[in-house]
Amino acid sequence: KNKIMYRFQPLKNALQRVTPSSITTKFSSSSSTDFVAALAPRLIDHLKTGHEKPVVKFKSPPELYEHFRQIGVPLEIGNTNKPFNNEDLLRACETVLDQSVNTTSPMFNNQLYGTADPIGIGGDWLVSVLNANSHTFEVAPVFTLIEIELLSKLSNLLGGDFSGKSEGLFVPGGAISNLYALQLARY
Repeated sequence: KNKIMYRFQPLKNALQRVTPSSITTKFSSSSSTDFVAALAPRLIDHLKTGHEKPVVKFKSPPELYEHFRQIGVPLEIGNTNKPFNNEDLLRACETVLDQSVNTTSPMFNNQLYGTADPIGIGGDWLVSVLNANSHTFEVAPVFTLIEIELLSKLSNLLGGDFSGKSEGLFVPGGAISNLYALQLARY
């Protein structure tokens, strides 16, 4: 035990010198938060006015590459590209909004998904800002409890033997759901 503690003593000493003010984060400069503050109204405007715009302004891949080059933010990722400033990134974001399929249009119909729900978008933004995982209660106490309550609600909706005594988990997509189903089917 002492041998293990001795090996970690330099790390322990270094960590004791670290304070929140000694760590520079990407949010310590106002530039990053200024970018988010400038982007948010554009996204909200897209939600409010998207239904007035066409479903798609189709361009071929070469046309899209050229369009991004013309606004000064090429899509190609190379070793010689300079970092982009906030104005460049905002132009790129506006172009992405303009050139993407407009799912807020009432004319948008897809077999797999539909228009984004504004409440869902708010939840998505909240989760993105927190950047949390839900693998344990310690790292996501609120999200863990929300998952438990949602699973309880779903089991009550199913009724019968499921009612109030089912366990489960939410997964991020169909592929992992199918893999879990295959594993469960083996037993």
